[in-house]
Amino acid sequence: VLKATTGLDGVFANQYANVVGKLCSGNTAKFVDALGMLTSEQVDKICGFLKFYATEVDVSPTKNQLNVLLKSSEVTAKQKSIIEKLIKTFK
Repeated sequence: VLKATTGLDGVFANQYANVVGKLCSGNTAKFVDALGMLTSEQVDKICGFLKFYATEVDVSPTKNQLNVLLKSSEVTAKQKSIIEKLIKTFK
C-alpha cells in the first residue's frame, strides 16, 4: 500500500492520504517500521500525503506517539530519522 503513490491525483490522492494517515495513527511504531523498508524518495512522497491528512484530521495523538518513540532507546538510527521526518510533517 505504501508504494502505491504513482499517478494519484484529485479524489484518489485524498483517499490515499486518508488511508495512509489512518495506518500511521493506528499503529505508529509499525508504520515507522514499514517506512523503513522504503526508499527516502518514497518516504518523502508518503509524508506529502500525511501533510494533507493532517489538514483534515487532528494528528496530535499521533504526534505524541511519535515523540514517545523518538525518546525510546530501542529505535534505530534509521527509525529515528523517519520519526523526525514525520514529526516535521505534522507541524
